[in-house]
Amino acid sequence: MTECYDYLCDVYVVRLWKSHNKFNEKEVGSIEMILQDIKGNRIHASIPNPVLKKSLGNTRDFCMYVMKNFIIVDNKTKSRVTSVKWIFTFSHRTIVSSIGNQAILLKHFD
Repeated sequence: MTECYDYLCDVYVVRLWKSHNKFNEKEVGSIEMILQDIKGNRIHASIPNPVLKKSLGNTRDFCMYVMKNFIIVDNKTKSRVTSVKWIFTFSHRTIVSSIGNQAILLKHFD
């Protein structure tokens, strides 16, 4: 499968939590999130450990963001927390920007 980084969407962070490294409980393995679009569709998102330092301070619960340059892949490795079989994965190229006007959202994840 070819990876495409050209996605752009506006989302609301419904929930955000830390997932510990399975080999070292004292280390954060990833940041997991549930994202929601304007129609109420939800998708699981993950910020893996190598990307954490770049993205850690950028996202918070109950805030809206424009996210671009991310990867959508089939969720075969993590526990499914939404009905969507895909997972929104951050990469080193992912850009997260806060939305000032929270009334503007695009329709995604159909």
